[in-house]
Amino acid sequence: MAKTMADGIRYIVVNLPRTKATVAADVRSKVLKVIECSNRDFCTKFGIAVDDCPPYCKVIVEAKNHLFNRGRVKAAIYEITSDGFGY
Repeated sequence: MAKTMADGIRYIVVNLPRTKATVAADVRSKVLKVIECSNRDFCTKFGIAVDDCPPYCKVIVEAKNHLFNRGRVKAAIYEITSDGFGY
């Protein structure tokens, strides 16, 4: 069964100067999964990301900063809701 936003999964778009990514975050367990990233080809080519993005990836760091109020968010972040984009 596919997880939905009601199951505690939040979907966000992280927009950095040279990278744009869509991230699914399980807020309860604090697990993030990058669904799509414009920099994925570079990361796989150079062996940075084999299966998933590493925890030091700028997309992951910015998403965690936004979702868990850990620090200053330096990226433009949009939340995807059932009504559309939440700005």
